[in-house]
Amino acid sequence: MTSQSVRKQPAVAAPKPVELLLANWPLRDDGPLGWLVAIGAVAASVAVGWVAHSALMGVVSFAALSIALWRLWVPVTFELGPRGVVQIVLGRRRRIPWSSLARYQVRSRGVLLLADDGSGPAAALRGLYLRWGRHREVLLAVVEHYLGNRESRK
Repeated sequence: MTSQSVRKQPAVAAPKPVELLLANWPLRDDGPLGWLVAIGAVAASVAVGWVAHSALMGVVSFAALSIALWRLWVPVTFELGPRGVVQIVLGRRRRIPWSSLARYQVRSRGVLLLADDGSGPAAALRGLYLRWGRHREVLLAVVEHYLGNRESRK
């Protein structure tokens, strides 16, 4: 009897992307453009107060604009890993599992993660925009790894 020995080759697993920690803060990251938006909010509030002849209306409009532009003022940190995307704002953590994301769009300065397949104009408002800063290739690799072929065009 002859016997043949079969040498088993170790299975080569696809490399798993590293976990990524992104910090988004437009006042710091955008430089003059972020500050221009902040100055524009103040100028718009002053204009509202002047047109309405009411300082109170100026203050109310500034409060409304401040709330609408909260991502400009507050640093937001994102952790991307096997469990999903964790958004950290003022110490509060919100986890979004990869399974709840239907698609993503690569934009000029970041990636827009979308929870539904709708292509209407309101779909982007319900999405989560991650600016890549200096981590473009790593962010794209992580998103493509976990969301696979769910990329959509603008």
